[in-house]
Amino acid sequence: MVKGEKINPSDYEGTVFKHYSIPAYDKYGTYLEEMGETIKSEKYVVTNTDILVSKLNPRFSRVILPEDSEHTISSTEFVVWETKNVYVRNFLYALAINEDFINYCVANATGTSNSHKRIDPDIMMDYKIPANDEYIELYGKTVKDDIEQINMLMLENRKIERTINYTLPLFVNGQIKINK
Repeated sequence: MVKGEKINPSDYEGTVFKHYSIPAYDKYGTYLEEMGETIKSEKYVVTNTDILVSKLNPRFSRVILPEDSEHTISSTEFVVWETKNVYVRNFLYALAINEDFINYCVANATGTSNSHKRIDPDIMMDYKIPANDEYIELYGKTVKDDIEQINMLMLENRKIERTINYTLPLFVNGQIKINK
């Protein structure tokens, strides 16, 4: 089910938001922490049982399992899939990163140029899932540990990448020295 709950973060002065956006995801593979008053448009409210699937340029698979956190939001360039439990979320995550689903979204995306094609959320949700609820829950339960490990490793990689991106310029500029 597509979730549509929105807030205007600028109404929450002094609140730090975990903001998932396309530019942040493309650059860092995760969210940016931003003060509410600096975010000038409405955003979707996100929870840890949701999945974020980019509707912009679907050939670039941007699928996110948000962290469990208060004050988490996403750009409206994502479709927020609300799931009833972690097992359904796991199944739908596997579906969203599947090549057949990505090809379906690419084939149904519209727009004036290849760089700005979007998939309509209603069309995205029309994708036929060849499974019943019992199978979906069983599959999600079976892959639970694997998906948690994948997500944990992705988070660790993002932390390492942020550390490198922060420290490398300091090293190159001579602000950090390595002792022999």
